[in-house]
Amino acid sequence: MKIEIYNHFSGWQPVDREQAARFVSYLLDNLPAIPTAQRPAYIEAHRLRGCTVSDLLHQNSPTR
Repeated sequence: MKIEIYNHFSGWQPVDREQAARFVSYLLDNLPAIPTAQRPAYIEAHRLRGCTVSDLLHQNSPTR
């Protein structure tokens, strides 16, 4: 499955799951204008294509 992330300077970029997980983790920690509970929905709607935030975080968690 193709995963893409959106960068304001270069548009949609294809990435692997590890890169997407790092990008999502960064955004979850660095979007102060968006309430914490709403950040995953914002990321899925505007910055991530091809998978969900919870899929990325669950797959890359250290307990798995």
